[in-house]
Amino acid sequence: MHRRIVILTMLFFLSISSQAQDKKQKAREDGTQAVKLADEGKLDEAIVILTECHKLDPETMDYMYEIGYCHYHKKDYARQQSALMK
Repeated sequence: MHRRIVILTMLFFLSISSQAQDKKQKAREDGTQAVKLADEGKLDEAIVILTECHKLDPETMDYMYEIGYCHYHKKDYARQQSALMK
């Protein structure tokens, strides 16, 4: 009985860890797509995707930098500064 509890506990923690990695991986993939969109001049679309990436992986500051970069190219300097201060 004790062994089952230990095994179930280990499986539970492994599944939580896997979900966190999946979110970061999705954010990375979507972030790459957003940067390509920004390079093509589709800044508003890129900002939407990058905002979602930041929600999935708030520890990675690259997404806020890229959002600020998009606002800079839109000449929206107030929002650029706001994004970079977060």
